[in-house]
Amino acid sequence: MPRLLPIRLMYFLTFAMLGAWLPFLALYLTSELEWTQKQVGWLLALSSLSIMITPVLVTLLADMRVQPRRLIMVVNLLTCISFLVLRQTETFWLVMVVFLFYSMVSTPLIALQDGLFFSFSKDHPETAPPFHRIRVFGTFGFIFPSLVMFVLLKMGFNIRVMMTLAAVLSFLSLLNTLLLPNVKHQPAKANRLPTRDAMAVMCKKHVMYFSAGLWLMHMVSAGFYAFHPVWLRDVVHLDDKWVGLMANLGVTVEIFFMLGFGLLLGKLGLRKLLVLGMISTAFRMAILAFCSSLPLVIFSQFFHGMMVLIVHVAPPVFLNANAKQSFRSSIQGLFAMAVAGTGRIIGNFVAGYLADISLSLLYSYCIVLCLLAAAIVYWGLRSWDMHQISKTGDDEDVLDEQDQVSAEMIDAPPES
Repeated sequence: MPRLLPIRLMYFLTFAMLGAWLPFLALYLTSELEWTQKQVGWLLALSSLSIMITPVLVTLLADMRVQPRRLIMVVNLLTCISFLVLRQTETFWLVMVVFLFYSMVSTPLIALQDGLFFSFSKDHPETAPPFHRIRVFGTFGFIFPSLVMFVLLKMGFNIRVMMTLAAVLSFLSLLNTLLLPNVKHQPAKANRLPTRDAMAVMCKKHVMYFSAGLWLMHMVSAGFYAFHPVWLRDVVHLDDKWVGLMANLGVTVEIFFMLGFGLLLGKLGLRKLLVLGMISTAFRMAILAFCSSLPLVIFSQFFHGMMVLIVHVAPPVFLNANAKQSFRSSIQGLFAMAVAGTGRIIGNFVAGYLADISLSLLYSYCIVLCLLAAAIVYWGLRSWDMHQISKTGDDEDVLDEQDQVSAEMIDAPPES
């Protein structure tokens, strides 16, 4: 019997672990450890180096002989240990080293679970739901720890308790891996690594334009997630216990966008959806750059759903439509390294320096990146036809029947 509940729990617990520390890390470092914004940027940029190494290696293992659920189990164990150590760590360089270790082991997690789900979906086409209806459980998960943190902070706990909460959620995720399904492996062509086949797809013209636009949006995402909590505290003057809840107002709205992803994709097509999301994110960055009134802050959270769709949901669906079973996990890991990884490294590094000057300057820079990304996608995918791509080329480039169905779902609708 297909095991959908453990897969839903996998997404819930993975994003709950992220939600336990991501909205609070910059607050903790700048208030409790008295770091500068520049040092926060250094930490996040250094930790992002891990995405250049581990996703490709671990997803390669997942596409060969090792079951993804076993890799996910090991990742969660090491993640749990990392947070327990961080709980007791205060010196600058020791925090840097431990957080780098955490990033090294945890970075492949999302690519692994996406690869597991798409492989499971391939094995059970009659019962597997669309990706966005599974990914929405990650959104619920990200919201959950902010509610817990609000209660804990109101009870008088130090903000450091976020580390304990993240460790507990990682351990629960580890236990959940015992219930995850195994997936079938399709061997790659003789003497060819799955990563090589994934690289060939990544070098196709339409994928490169897509990747260029998303690279810029990952730079925007890095700056936003790193310093939005600090902006809420220092510019809007919210207390720490309210920061998590305010940040997750946008995540709550995201649920409706997540559930409507299929409808939006069908009505607009991928190109128009991406451009709309990039322009709406630019508008949101403009509010952060030039406004500080609470009503406008609340209004800006309603644009969060579109940013998540284009940065975190559209890429796995797009990549899976271009993948074959033999490199279904590897293409997710390669994109995580080449696009998300380099975007996050440069984005965090630059964001730290700009935030140290002015948060308004940081978000003004993000506006420019969003508009540039929209222009690249609008121009680069203007003549893209997924139907034609999926039905031409030599044998190794032709997608099988189910992959063509997935490809057709993300093709732009005919112009009226």
